[in-house]
Amino acid sequence: GVGRHAQHGTLQRGALRTLPGWRAITPITSAPGELWPDRALMRSLDGATIALWAIPDGSGPLEMAWEREYGAAQTELVWWNADAAWMLTRPVAGVDVNRRVGGWSLERLSLETGDVVWRIGTFESFFGGIPATGLPDASGGAATLRSSIEGSVPLGDVLVTGDGRTLAIVERTGRVASVDLLTGRVLWAWRGPVRRVFDAVLENGRLALAGLVLPPGPRHAGGDGADPGPLLAVYDARTGEEAHRPAGIDRDVGWLRGADGALLVGLDDRVVSIDLVTGRENFVSRDDRFGSSGAAWVAGQRLYSTTSGRWLAWMDIGSGQVSQRQIEASGRINPIDSVRVHEVGERVVLASASGALFLDERGELDAVDALGIVSGLTRSALALTEDGRALVLAAEMAFDPEVNGVRTFGLYALNAETGQIELAERLDMPTAPVGVRVLNGRVLIDTRLGTVSAPFPLSDGGEP
Repeated sequence: GVGRHAQHGTLQRGALRTLPGWRAITPITSAPGELWPDRALMRSLDGATIALWAIPDGSGPLEMAWEREYGAAQTELVWWNADAAWMLTRPVAGVDVNRRVGGWSLERLSLETGDVVWRIGTFESFFGGIPATGLPDASGGAATLRSSIEGSVPLGDVLVTGDGRTLAIVERTGRVASVDLLTGRVLWAWRGPVRRVFDAVLENGRLALAGLVLPPGPRHAGGDGADPGPLLAVYDARTGEEAHRPAGIDRDVGWLRGADGALLVGLDDRVVSIDLVTGRENFVSRDDRFGSSGAAWVAGQRLYSTTSGRWLAWMDIGSGQVSQRQIEASGRINPIDSVRVHEVGERVVLASASGALFLDERGELDAVDALGIVSGLTRSALALTEDGRALVLAAEMAFDPEVNGVRTFGLYALNAETGQIELAERLDMPTAPVGVRVLNGRVLIDTRLGTVSAPFPLSDGGEP
């Protein structure tokens, strides 16, 4: 059952709109800019078309505003604001398993028209013949990098990070390009001493790269004078000039996080905070609840981390002080899932496909989502409304058997302060939800066959 004060009912088929063959695009950057309250960028299931769906008058059904054909290409959303979307595109037909960065291109799209404002044709054109080291490997297969967080990663893969003004594209082999987000001008492109990049973050105009310097060998020239082994280096994101190389990084780096002018570095035995401007060490925290093997998120003045999904701990990013007690995550936070961290006033909500945790201003566990009282719930996808007042979840009600190819799901709205279910509706759909997003007046539920649009708030089951 649902809480006794919650509204509940069944959404009729007339209240739902199905967008077959379309799925919402998830940005590949961790902080991709402003969210759009009234529009959604979607990709066709075959990957050939990108389209903007919008609510024209701020209410009513979604309508397609424009679409663009990309053909046989892999297209990723890397950044957006109220006026534009930045897309990273790579041809896939005939591309080798090493996923070389040479085929990638970057473009800025106008959200109003879908037209290309500017495009950088290929990265190879401005890398100026700088070779990528280690592609391919001697066996002819995909050369890979072993990351403690991501596992085996192709060396031809890229990391994308930005701060709203500058976007850095970092190939795992150490080649880096910096682009002005407004004009599309390539600010600089080079390959530094790091030849195997574990992580990269751009914060306050500084780009930090963490990885390995390789010894000289037949397929690469080593690290340009740097000693072989782990290396962390920080550069000016606009000029490419090296700012500093923080000392004491003698282990492989699991992750980097930027926060208020500081760089947080996750090593297997400690977390180090470094001033991005001066390179001086702010603090070192040696706590086995933090480190390179776990997932980490920044919200407000705290770094949250979990290594198993069962326990959650936090660290004050100003002082390095660690919470005295571990937080029982109750299976809600799974590092394998994509975890979103939302700040709601002084409170923090951590949400994943496994559920949500609600933390108070002291970082203490205030509530978990109330979905444990819904019997038969086996699958979920969470999103936060733009005003931060409610979490919306689409979950399978497994106790309801499939009839004529249709399965029953629950669509729930949870209070973002208490985790309690305030609204609940039943949905009849042919396939399970894999994602959910809230717009003004609508909630979009992604499935493997396309997207279902339902009214939100969940009131009378009719069009809002």
